[in-house]
Amino acid sequence: MKIPIELLLLGLFALAVPSCTGVSEIATTKLISCNTTTVSPNNNDETSSTTHHPHGRHNTSSSHGTSYCETGEGQSPIDIIESSCEKKDYQPIKFLDEILFTNEVQYENNCETVKITLVDKTLKPHVEGGALKSAYIVDNIHFHWGMKISEGCEHTINGQQFCMEAHMVMYKNSSKDVGEATKNKEIAVVSFLFSMNPQMDPDLKTMVHGVTEVLQPHTTFNVSGNSLDILKDFIGGGFYTYTGSLTTHNCEEGVLWMILKKPIPIAKTQLIIFHDIIGEDGDELQNWRKAKPLNGRQVFTSSF
Repeated sequence: MKIPIELLLLGLFALAVPSCTGVSEIATTKLISCNTTTVSPNNNDETSSTTHHPHGRHNTSSSHGTSYCETGEGQSPIDIIESSCEKKDYQPIKFLDEILFTNEVQYENNCETVKITLVDKTLKPHVEGGALKSAYIVDNIHFHWGMKISEGCEHTINGQQFCMEAHMVMYKNSSKDVGEATKNKEIAVVSFLFSMNPQMDPDLKTMVHGVTEVLQPHTTFNVSGNSLDILKDFIGGGFYTYTGSLTTHNCEEGVLWMILKKPIPIAKTQLIIFHDIIGEDGDELQNWRKAKPLNGRQVFTSSF
């Protein structure tokens, strides 16, 4: 029997076009990936960022060994509810030396973040005070941001999300390095929150300039340590503290967090430079993780 050509074409068209259900699922996935801005605690490790996000792409990989990113019960970041915090009489956090501010530092786009480290690896800047029980050594400073000015900060305060967050990662001075300290649960992080400010902050100018030099993947730029001077102005302020996890790689737990209460002001023109940072695949990088459940952990706050 000869089949009319019109029927053959109609059958081929039906095979080529996905069902309405399939189209709906694809569209929903794209909306979740690009437009979600919720900051409620979430067990799922997805974020509002795209697949260039280190928490979604790298942290759950079995090639790194055991990953706590999806199964851990003491994860970071968290939403800090001030009314639930227990007040304690801590001492201010302080730098014990000027090493970080008087020596050359390197800005690096490692395709996960912009990381700042000392060029001279033999130098060991020390920090004490706060919730620390001994002196700690600064290993690196890195940033977390989103693709919108309304998102990017990892920790939230009473559900409020700031536009960016910087982490100063430290390890106990009795450990050989940050790797050994991670295994021994001797890692501490000071978190600097950033909030939008109408005026450009001159104290951020040198730091932001360093970032503009590493917009392309796998690039580095060396600059004088005074690009970090603004950290000295904020580190001695009040803070929240709790025990959580790293928010990158395998999300190892047992990390002491200290989140400074007073955010660093940053102008929109300075912030959007971070939105131009390119990741491994040639797309704009964003790298913030959603708040995770507290799971019975206590958050403490300094009395100042």
